[in-house]
Parts: sequence; structure tokens; C-alpha cells
Amino acid sequence: MAVLYAYFGYILVTWAWPKGVITHLVLWFALLTVTVLLLSIAYRRAGEGPTKFERLFPMLMLPPLAMLFAALAIRINAFGVTEERYYVGLFAFWAVLALKYLALVRRPLGILLPVSLAALLLISLLGPVGAVAVAEHSQNARLTAMLERQGMLQDGQVRPAEHELTPADKVEISSVVKYFALRERLAGLRYVPPQFAVEDMPQVFGFAMQHGYAATARWFRLARVGAATQVLPIEGYDYYFSSQGLPKLLSPIGEGIKAGFDLDSRVLHMVIGPSDHLVTIAFAGPGMRGLIVFASLTGHGGAASPEVAALLQLVAADFGVFIDIDN
Repeated sequence: MAVLYAYFGYILVTWAWPKGVITHLVLWFALLTVTVLLLSIAYRRAGEGPTKFERLFPMLMLPPLAMLFAALAIRINAFGVTEERYYVGLFAFWAVLALKYLALVRRPLGILLPVSLAALLLISLLGPVGAVAVAEHSQNARLTAMLERQGMLQDGQVRPAEHELTPADKVEISSVVKYFALRERLAGLRYVPPQFAVEDMPQVFGFAMQHGYAATARWFRLARVGAATQVLPIEGYDYYFSSQGLPKLLSPIGEGIKAGFDLDSRVLHMVIGPSDHLVTIAFAGPGMRGLIVFASLTGHGGAASPEVAALLQLVAADFGVFIDIDN
């Protein structure tokens, strides 16, 4: 519990909401708390009142659950309801009711909680308030708002826009189509012709399916084929070390050798012997020569807008370094 409160204190101070972390962290802890409380009540001796743990712990869980609902609302506002978010909200709602019931009722009926959860799960499978129906309605509402904003709705059917859509708009519309396609429920997608398939998007929407999580970046990964098993000759060099596990700050990695790789500035720092000379990734240094062999590079091209030139930004690199020291 102390860890949860410290974590949420950090979020409130920095106002940086982790994506998808809060909901799982709090939800599983809340469900575990309910289970522990039920076991505690079941083993309570006859005539005994609730313990201090049984009275206080449920109330201490309510602020983290409020944070869960806030994080869930942010995700739904940005990407709509999905079945996964529906069930997170359902279980969190049940956890709040269960915790308040256990905290306020002196002799709670243990059987009432699993029965109520079963009833909510049954409701989630049926009718217009079920998980599938609510999620499909939410995703179609997102699509409606996007198409109306771009002027792509005519007589209840989608038509290609008369102007070029931004990459962000294409990815956002594609995300709705992808939601239905991945669940094999394209028949539930509104405004498209009967028998619509993902391959028909260029004719129906005016562009092909756009993949990727970031609408503002062109992601790339470059890798040497067979890099994991390839044997490299070291003739002409004295040392070899890999970037895997290499610290960010200059640190000893071997006898007389210090190195560090700062991915943010894309600079390899290295010191050989007593020298204070730093060798960058461009690799030039007095009394030595080196060779950097990349196994893979991962990053993105910055802004994907056609008006902005793409600037390569590395987010990961795997490479090896060969060093030859002039004696």
C-alpha cells in the first residue's frame, strides 16, 4: 500500500501518467485486498467484531481506485471503449462496492460478493450494455466524429476526403477499422459497403491501412541478418566489448578501460588507461583506432508531417566495439 501511495504521489507531482500501468497495478491489488478481507472475515471467531485491518484497509484502497478511474477515463477519451477497458472498469466498480461493503457492514455475508460479481459478468455478456455492444458503439462513435470532421460522410456512406489527410488522422481512422478487423467483426463497422475488407480501404477511405502506435513518427529498425550468431574476426585489434549492459555514465568495464554509452546524445564515451580523452561514436583518439559494428538500430524519424524534415532519433542500439591500441 505504501508503494502505491508513493507511486501516485510521484504521478501527482510530475503529472506524467504511465500508459496502461496504473489500471493493472491498482486493479489486481484491489482484487487481492478483497480476497484477503473475505478470508479474514471467514476465519473471524464467532462474536468477534471487525479488526482494525478490516475497517481501515478498504478505505485506504479508495484513493488508488479513484486514480484508476481517472487513468481509465483518459484512455477512453483518447481511444474509446474496448472490451478490455470495459472489464477493467467493471471489476474496478465491483471492487469499490465490495470494499465499501466490507468496511461498513459489521457482519458481512461473504457469499454476497462472488454472487454480485457473477451477476455483473452475466450482464456484461448480454444486450446493449454488454462489453461487445458498448465497445462497438464507442468505436463507431469515434469513427463518426472523425469522418464528420474530415467531411467524409455522404448519405450515410464513407467517401474519400477531398483533401489530403494528415498522417495522424489516417492512423486514427485506421485504428477503428483495425479494432473491428482484429476481432473479425467488420460487419459491425458503420458507413462501409457490405462485405467490406481491410484491402478495400484505398477505394473506400482513400488510403491504405496505417499501422503504428505513434501518428507523428516514422519508426524504423535496422538489423544485420544473422548478427546474433555471426562470428567476427578480431585480427588487428586488442579488445572487444558489446553495448549490451553498457552503462550510461563512464564506468570501468575492464582492466584499464572505462566506457559508457549515452543514447540520448548518441555518444560513446571511452577512456583507455590514465588518459582523460573521451572517444565519441565518430571514433578518433590519440594512439588508438577503433571499429564499431552495429547489430541493430531502432528509432523514429521525428515528425511525420510532410512540411517537417524527418530527423532520425535513436531509441535503442546494439553494437560491438573493437579497439586497437598503439604500443
